[in-house]
Amino acid sequence: MTTTENRPKKTQARRIADPTTLITYLNSLDLGVTPTVKVNGHNYSMALVTVDFGTPLKPVKFSAEESQEFTDRLRKLAKDVIGRDNVNIRISNDSQNGVFWASV
Repeated sequence: MTTTENRPKKTQARRIADPTTLITYLNSLDLGVTPTVKVNGHNYSMALVTVDFGTPLKPVKFSAEESQEFTDRLRKLAKDVIGRDNVNIRISNDSQNGVFWASV
């Protein structure tokens, strides 16, 4: 037996999930509220990342392009939390309370 067989296999390090790009984007939209972004972590697969606007969001606050960009950025942040790109991320929301979350 060689010494390389006894060594444990290297595992890939988790990427650091940085919510600043999502926060900066949301602040640039001028929605009239300051959303709270919480990264729950990879152990919380039902809500990896949550965004709380604190108030119900009316459909007129987000244009179609802004909504698509928001979900793309939220999905990317969730993939960074998981540490994999080949995972399906679902974006859900509670429009009455203004809360969005990303789950696996």
